[in-house]
Amino acid sequence: MPRQISSRLSFFHKFILPGLFILGIINTGIMYLNGWFASSVGLSAGMILLINFAFLAYVLFLFWPIKKIVIDDHNLYVSDWRMDVTISVIEVERVSEFIFSEPRRVTIHLKNPSQFGQKIVFLATYQTFSFFRSHPIVSELRELARRQTLQSIR
Repeated sequence: MPRQISSRLSFFHKFILPGLFILGIINTGIMYLNGWFASSVGLSAGMILLINFAFLAYVLFLFWPIKKIVIDDHNLYVSDWRMDVTISVIEVERVSEFIFSEPRRVTIHLKNPSQFGQKIVFLATYQTFSFFRSHPIVSELRELARRQTLQSIR
């Protein structure tokens, strides 16, 4: 039975969070035009814009590549919210994760490129107090890929 393994917050991280930073940049521009930054107290408008652009670049770097992933016993169903692709589990070469983020960024490395490239990145579901421990979905994906590869050899 298919089940979603990517975080339900993936859409928020990919689209809403960058949108909030863009709104912050627009707001800073409007405040500058209205003379909000005329005094010499505090940060300048340029510095605030620079900080907003830096955070926007960081968020886009981290979250723009993420995908929505649904799995069953034989396939990965990958979506970027515009296009859906089915990838056989046999195509999974290895699975890695970045343990210093929550939700956890998991990367599925494929043997052959798909429509999304040779790496599929997704945010795993949130795990409370999982510092420095591997997310359970990583070992599950590794085991599923190993099992399917063994079955295809037989």
